[in-house]
Amino acid sequence: MGLRSGDPEAALDLANTANRLAGLGRHEEALTPAKKAIREYKRLVEDEPAYRVELAGAYHLLATLLPEVERHEEAVKPAECAVVLWEELEKDSPKPHRAELAASLDVLAAALDRVGKTGDAVKTARRCVQVYEALGTKDPTYAPDLASALNHLANWLEHDGDIAEAIEAGRRSVAMYEDLAASSPEAYHFNLGSALNNLGNHLSEAGQGKEALETARRAADFFQMAAEDNHEAARLYCAGALTNIANRLRDLDRTEEAIEPATRSVELFEEYSRDDPVEFTPYLAMALNNLAAVLGELERNEEALKPAQRAVDLYVDLARDNPSAYREDVAMAYGNLAVLLADCGRTQEAIQAVEKASQALK
Repeated sequence: MGLRSGDPEAALDLANTANRLAGLGRHEEALTPAKKAIREYKRLVEDEPAYRVELAGAYHLLATLLPEVERHEEAVKPAECAVVLWEELEKDSPKPHRAELAASLDVLAAALDRVGKTGDAVKTARRCVQVYEALGTKDPTYAPDLASALNHLANWLEHDGDIAEAIEAGRRSVAMYEDLAASSPEAYHFNLGSALNNLGNHLSEAGQGKEALETARRAADFFQMAAEDNHEAARLYCAGALTNIANRLRDLDRTEEAIEPATRSVELFEEYSRDDPVEFTPYLAMALNNLAAVLGELERNEEALKPAQRAVDLYVDLARDNPSAYREDVAMAYGNLAVLLADCGRTQEAIQAVEKASQALK
């Protein structure tokens, strides 16, 4: 028996179910109740406009779920719908909805960037920052939201080619998180590490290698503290930060020093992938490829072959289950292996690797 039209209890139950499933990491399963909740709230809005609040929330939820299952194009529309509804409610509702508007603007900016609409993402992220700045002038509890929005804006600015402003926004985000961490360290170690990590990348893009390295090392320190605070996501970022340090050292032609962090990154991802291969195998493949590149730059080509071949094998395995997501990685890994094989004088094997790289892109 189907749901009755305009049933508020059924709509709320569907939205709650979607939220619970999302909280358990079951994003694919959460999509169906989230979409049904939207349909039910749309029926309710036809008779009672006050339900636009719940409808906007349901659109926001769907926009956060879709990227989790790699359905990025689909995420733009519900994010836009949420923003439009919050804007309408801001105009004609006695209760302000600026915080909800800012949160949906943040989600929309990320969705736009993922589908290549980076200029639109920057405009949307600027609006998000402006709303949080206005909220923060009256209520300092919005400082973490503003710091996060600035961190995101910096990323979209870099993607759009505005490195100087990306650095400026990144520095503001870091400064805000430093203030927050001073009074509540465990709560903000991870966020500060993330902001520093991104700032380091922006500085590297601007050719400011020494500061980029120093910033990358600070990021690694804060990710390590976050891991000690039992922050679940910190494991991934601890290992990734070591890869960043290796890359910053390479930028400064200090490649010999890059071997240690690059090797340590591989070791950590090896450890993590044994516990959770689905989550960490792609990162292990990337770290192996990076280590091979470091060794190759030092002309330790025979030594570099082992991690390069392992990276190829892992990407090939990943591509069997998800060809579209890993096709380019397979080609890249085979291409890197081909260069190393050629440098080792193994010409025929290098030619075969080049052929396999070409086949992967077909």
